[in-house]
Amino acid sequence: MIATRHSSVAFAGLRLRIQTIGRLYSTTYSKAISTTTPNAADSLSGSSTAFGPNRSGPVFAAVLTEITNQAPNVKTFSFTAQYPVNTSDSSEFTYKPGQWVEVSMPSRSPTTPKTQFSISSAPSPSSQTFKITVKDAYQNPIVKHLHSPQLRTGDLMYAQVGGSFYYKAPSPPPAVEKILMVAGGVGVAPLIAMLEHLVNESTSSETRRRRNVTLIYSVRDEKELLFSERLEELCQTYVNGKDGLNVDVQCYVTRYALKEEEGKEVEVAKKSDLNRAGIKFYYGTYISSRLLSDYLSQSDANMDDTVVYMCGPESLERAVHGYLKQLEFPLQQLHFEKWWK
Repeated sequence: MIATRHSSVAFAGLRLRIQTIGRLYSTTYSKAISTTTPNAADSLSGSSTAFGPNRSGPVFAAVLTEITNQAPNVKTFSFTAQYPVNTSDSSEFTYKPGQWVEVSMPSRSPTTPKTQFSISSAPSPSSQTFKITVKDAYQNPIVKHLHSPQLRTGDLMYAQVGGSFYYKAPSPPPAVEKILMVAGGVGVAPLIAMLEHLVNESTSSETRRRRNVTLIYSVRDEKELLFSERLEELCQTYVNGKDGLNVDVQCYVTRYALKEEEGKEVEVAKKSDLNRAGIKFYYGTYISSRLLSDYLSQSDANMDDTVVYMCGPESLERAVHGYLKQLEFPLQQLHFEKWWK
């Protein structure tokens, strides 16, 4: 991993730049978009990948095995891959933590609707199962079919894995691997897959790596928090470096958040008394440059050995990218999924 060296003096200077950064990038994500070139994804430097044609495996027939309600209008669908649709292909169904799967109705017609969803489960060498977490918020035939009351366990779908956004273990491994995950809404799905993968590795590896994982998760309302029970469990289990893994989850609830006005300092988000089972809740605030600078200026989370994985709405990704750039974070260590056009 290539990184730019930063001294402790540089970290001390981070806070001095916050007010300037605030003028360039508002803590409201919509304003952050206006400071970048519209529809110019290439202006976001770093390691990005877009949903698209980069498929990495054959089409499989997959059986729906379970439907779980995650939040209002959000469900997780569990599938088990059965066999390749092309019977001459003997490949196993495999994927990497963070990749997507393209789902379609069981038809070989080239006009059959297909939609790509981030996989929200970690891969297992002994299982051909995968999960997708889908919000019923789009006029999309596959989304509508998945959320249809007619859908039943046992139904068959076609599935094909793809994407180059996934967890990449550093080589050689640092003394302590520091991973910052930034998620917005249902964009947390591939990051959950990565987190579960890291948990699996920490419990099974003979030579365990030390990893500090921080998930910064932005939702509009607390009831929209996905995977809350699992995140609570992970925070409780891996709070003190159990099996070499430390997990910290911070949830930023943006409802009623005050917009930053030019020339005014951003109020630091206050922790809520409703914190539960280790998840830290902050109300009335967006993910901001101050938040990221606080994280990066910690003695155990410097820029040299921190990797950022990000997935969320365009507005959030553009804003966070802008904050990191202004904080002089080495953007080759930023990886993000670009599912927006």
